[in-house]
Amino acid sequence: MAAFVTVAALFGVVLVPTVSTPAFADELPVTGPVYEGPEAENGPTGDGLADDGRPVLEGAGDGSQPVEDIETVSQAESEALAEAAETGEAVEVVAQRSEQGEVWAQPDGTLEGRSFVVPQWTRADGDWVRVDTTLREADGVVAPVASTVDVEFSAGGDEPLVRMDRMGRVVELTWPEPLPSPGLDGDTATYSEVLDGVDLQMTATEDGYASYFVVKTPEAATSPELAEIRFSLETQGLDVSETEDGGLEARDQGAAGVVFAAPPAAMWDTVAEEPDQAGGESAEATSLRASASGAGSAGTAADAAGEHGDPDTFAAVGVEVSAERDQLTLIPDQGLLNDPETTFPVVIDPQWHTPKAGAWASPNKSYPDNMGWKFNGKTTQGLGTCTGWSDCPGGSTYRLMYQFDVSRFKGTRILSAEFVVKNTHSAVCSNHRVDLWRVGAINSSNTSWNKTSNSTFWKELIAHDSFHYGGNQSTCNSAADAEFGIRDTVQWFADEGWGRLTLGMRAYSETSKSYWKKFSRNGYVRVKYNRPPNRIKATQLSMNPGGSCAKSGDAPRIRQIDKLVASQATDPDGDRLQVRFTITDTNNNQVWTSGLVPSSSKANGSAFSVQVPKAEIPENKLLRWGVRVWDGRDTSKWSYADSGWRCHFVYDTSRPKEPTITSARWPASDPENPEDPWLDGVGQSGGFDFSTTSGDVVKYRYEVNAQPTGSSREVTAAQAGFHLMPSEPGVYTINAQALDAAGNKSTTATYQVRIGSGRPPISMWGFDGAAADSPLTLSGDAHIASLPAGERVDGDALLLDGAGDSGMAPSSERVGTAYSFAVEAWAYLDAKTPGQAVVVSQAGPDYMDYKLYYTGSADGRSDRWAFGRYTSDLAITGVGSDVPVRTGRWTHLVGVHNSLTNQLLIYVDGVPSEPRSFSDPVSELGPVTIGAGRYSATANPTSFWPGRVDGVNLYDRMVPVGEAAALAYARPSVAARWSFEPTTVDPTASPVTVASEVDTTGGQGPSLTLSAGAGLNQEWWVDEQALVLDGVDGYAATSSVPLDTSNSFTLTGWAQAAGELDRSATVAAINGSSESAVLVEAEPGIPDAEGEPAGVTWRLIMRDADGSSATVAEAVDTSELSATDWTHLAVVYDAARRTARLVVNGNDADVNPMIENVDVFSASASVSVGRGRSAGAWSGYWPGQVDDVWLFNGTLSDAQINQFLHTQFGMPTEVPGGAE
Repeated sequence: MAAFVTVAALFGVVLVPTVSTPAFADELPVTGPVYEGPEAENGPTGDGLADDGRPVLEGAGDGSQPVEDIETVSQAESEALAEAAETGEAVEVVAQRSEQGEVWAQPDGTLEGRSFVVPQWTRADGDWVRVDTTLREADGVVAPVASTVDVEFSAGGDEPLVRMDRMGRVVELTWPEPLPSPGLDGDTATYSEVLDGVDLQMTATEDGYASYFVVKTPEAATSPELAEIRFSLETQGLDVSETEDGGLEARDQGAAGVVFAAPPAAMWDTVAEEPDQAGGESAEATSLRASASGAGSAGTAADAAGEHGDPDTFAAVGVEVSAERDQLTLIPDQGLLNDPETTFPVVIDPQWHTPKAGAWASPNKSYPDNMGWKFNGKTTQGLGTCTGWSDCPGGSTYRLMYQFDVSRFKGTRILSAEFVVKNTHSAVCSNHRVDLWRVGAINSSNTSWNKTSNSTFWKELIAHDSFHYGGNQSTCNSAADAEFGIRDTVQWFADEGWGRLTLGMRAYSETSKSYWKKFSRNGYVRVKYNRPPNRIKATQLSMNPGGSCAKSGDAPRIRQIDKLVASQATDPDGDRLQVRFTITDTNNNQVWTSGLVPSSSKANGSAFSVQVPKAEIPENKLLRWGVRVWDGRDTSKWSYADSGWRCHFVYDTSRPKEPTITSARWPASDPENPEDPWLDGVGQSGGFDFSTTSGDVVKYRYEVNAQPTGSSREVTAAQAGFHLMPSEPGVYTINAQALDAAGNKSTTATYQVRIGSGRPPISMWGFDGAAADSPLTLSGDAHIASLPAGERVDGDALLLDGAGDSGMAPSSERVGTAYSFAVEAWAYLDAKTPGQAVVVSQAGPDYMDYKLYYTGSADGRSDRWAFGRYTSDLAITGVGSDVPVRTGRWTHLVGVHNSLTNQLLIYVDGVPSEPRSFSDPVSELGPVTIGAGRYSATANPTSFWPGRVDGVNLYDRMVPVGEAAALAYARPSVAARWSFEPTTVDPTASPVTVASEVDTTGGQGPSLTLSAGAGLNQEWWVDEQALVLDGVDGYAATSSVPLDTSNSFTLTGWAQAAGELDRSATVAAINGSSESAVLVEAEPGIPDAEGEPAGVTWRLIMRDADGSSATVAEAVDTSELSATDWTHLAVVYDAARRTARLVVNGNDADVNPMIENVDVFSASASVSVGRGRSAGAWSGYWPGQVDDVWLFNGTLSDAQINQFLHTQFGMPTEVPGGAE
């Protein structure tokens, strides 16, 4: 019997954030062991792992090809779903790929997520690649091909034995003597005879490394040098210390989070693999011999060493860190080394790793204090007891545990879920039962038998199955996947929002050797899920007659029952939809329900209606109703769920008959029509007429998108109508009542119309050579020229010298000014003038009609942008903007005349002025002049424009505020981009500076200056470098702000922490003199019952004043993402709508996802990366990396944000396309 004494207790530290435990321990009911019913007849079949241990998808063949070569991949989820539906094959959503997770769009429109315990992917050369721990020597070091951590081994000589680096947080261990050149075998480097009779093996793992001192002979074991094994220890940005249970932690000096960890070290001797039964050689032994000979995958150190075998005797290895923290000492157990029963070689193995969400362990009853963390470095581990078999290691009994990140399924409907793990070996060739339990969270210090054998740790039995795989006899099944159904458990976690699921495996009998099996470490959870339709809001509901959805106090009394209407039902997956209406009394007793309507589903975004049978509805009783949506798999919440309310009405046949509403301009919406159209309408005026057959009606009371009340607008019976000018697209519900002389109200009549975008411009001058451009005759030196890259306006523009240049359009290119109209232009003012400078004007035969212009101070007016119109007596009425005039930059202008209200106003960069009353217009139908004013069609031009003009458009309608803001930022402009790439860095500057990559307003954007605690690191996410911050005092900051935070803007960037956070930390902020106007931070998530934070909470903070009186608005994301994963963050502020959003990895924050009624003060002090400001003090220093920070004037669309999320590398220095 060959034995190996393995001292597994060095610095087994893995570069991983502290393993966060789920927020469910002690919160979920505890169920004791349940052993009921016969064992299952057969287990599942089919090999679920490729030769290298990777999962193979159904129908993917024999697993000889990588998954990405077998199935299609697609960046965006919507694209993947569409492609899957078209091809009939699963398509990966690469945008949602992570180190330990994948998402696949299915042909049936569902999504399938897979969460692995072992990292599958990592970043290399700007792309996702499969993890490959095979070692290669290059540039004087030995390193794995592709690992999730930056780990290097010595190539021999005096260099450090091992170096691990995470964002500048470094741990180095150095052997006291020069090292020989290592022999490389797969993932293992062997340094022969580092001590007499002792080899040192260094093995790269997916998330760190493992060390094995192989003591080959009893004589070597007596060496005094094995009494204590010393390494020189050097760190950067980390504090290394011992843990209470004998492990090691390397904590970030800035945020105190664990960056690297090592479980308690151990040593053991082992027994070699032998057959369980005659002719039934262990499948694991066979695979290990193949691995050792170079076939198959690289395996682990234990494999490459000939498989040190299962432990026969365990012993703890002491560990000490010197007071100066410059030396690490391992203290092997001398009793085991010198025991005459010990068979050599003996192996001492420490492991370092980075804490990750996925984890696995194997408690061993015979060695109840050993953690069995990550199977002690083995690729497979036993389950049950092997006592009685000839190869049984010490009469051991094993249990197995696997921990997964399931946070991506939060809020979804779980259609199916399985835990999948490969059964590599079964002791006997007949089915024997395995039980699957939900257990408490695990980490590298709590997985020993003693710590996990209590009933509170084993929460509940959730599945069991009987099978046998992995025998080599003719009657045995080959090694294959075992699958356990866990849908209900995963659904529970999805409903509660818990992020970590930990599963435990036990043999049904832990006393019978027939139940002995072995399983792969690489288990995974496979979840097929669907996102339910969105809840319809009460504001989307109406009755006809009856009006908009009303609360109980405003319940309408309706004379007749007709239709219930739900507008714009939507589904996040874009599925076709049906809806269900229900009516109940106030005690929630059902009065009537529609069933699913219509009989055939309708497109996402459709309106739905249902005819209510009046015979079913009781009279004079307060009733309420609601609706929910069905997507073919799942239902939304009821419309009155969460903060919504039920719609109310009273059926009262004694009420006067409701009026009839008609509109010649806008036909009523017809929810029964699958092609119910959206009508042109924004900015256009249209009338609604009221009529009735009742002879005593004296007036009508009406509201838009609300129930009429005593304070509603009224018109007389003679007027019998009103005009509406929609300000934005949407469903408009007109509700009206008829009133008699005594004040008796009729039932409310309802009329719905679907208003789409307004008509396009009637004349356009884009200066880019487009066929749609209107003609223009240039004079003077006016000419069209290309603009520099990176400006707010791109392409070509009209350049004017301000001394006689202009452009005149033919008389046909004009807008009628007797009714509502608007003129739009992009203006670039080179320098302010003392008088006026006209951007656009229109004049008739005798008078100037209107002008859009800049006015200085010579005419007694203040320095402003203005829009003016002339009256018939040649007097001008002008309206000015309070938005400051800035030279050397593009400004968006819209001048508007609203004939419905007889008012003028001007929008500057989407911000409206106060309206000014105006009547008696000239209404001259003359030509348009760009770059000058004309007081008549025949007069010489004057008030020439000094600068550039682009995007001149004339509208024969009003442009409302929302559209004006959208026009201003339909082409968001890059204000600054800091990529941190080498070409942007000035290393000679002191301190180091990073330039903005884009021209903003005729000059380079402000540079970031790095503080002492900031640097640049090649462990990047986007392209070549990232900003790395120490979390103590490191930051980068500008000395100015390249945009106005009181206007619309977007901020985006990537962030990653070195370890899990123990405090709040700021990624980026835009600052005033005392407060941050805008701040994005992460803070530890809500601790679970075991005291560990479950991921992090992302928070957006916005302030409306630069002082203590500021109102603070927040958006919060509690999706429990790990701070140690790269996370994409975007802040979108819409000043016109006064809304702000925090978008995390492409998803809106789940708490207050949109902040409403928010104002932001104009911050001008600095943009800071890595810290924020409050009450004049700086705080929240970020402990990790930040990359590719962008600032935009204007709001990016979801599609544009997703381009940053889905294309992490090689982003251009311009605004991406895809605005929607």
